[in-house]
Amino acid sequence: MCLGNICRSPMAEAILRHRVIERNLAMETASCGTANYHIGDPPDPRTIGVLKKYNININHKGQQLKSKDFEDYDYLIVMDDSNLKNALQVAPKEYQSKLYKMRDFDSLARGSNINDPWYGDYSDFEICFETLERSIDLFLGKIDSDLK
Repeated sequence: MCLGNICRSPMAEAILRHRVIERNLAMETASCGTANYHIGDPPDPRTIGVLKKYNININHKGQQLKSKDFEDYDYLIVMDDSNLKNALQVAPKEYQSKLYKMRDFDSLARGSNINDPWYGDYSDFEICFETLERSIDLFLGKIDSDLK
């Protein structure tokens, strides 16, 4: 999840869904924002453009985090400290341990934030994609090792 659910989190959702299909895994994926700015909106055109470049499909409409999401999903992954703070305000206490930052799984700059490319240019969306792709691959590796 990110703030508005039109840049980072839909990109992460599309990459994760693509990797899940490639690995023939059974996993439900979704993304949302911690704010209500873009409910029902499509992803940012730059998000769509970067994903298209890497042949990753996206079909998404912006939505906002709900407390029920903590019951429905095993992992809730935020993009930065601000989103973590916002998500903790929505999370029922018994489910707060399901929250992670995306870069908790990253081999570079573990635990840091995924910068919001919104105010940047296309190259910022490329950097976001590379960071998400690396972090998601390591996240899936963690899940795989946890299941063994």
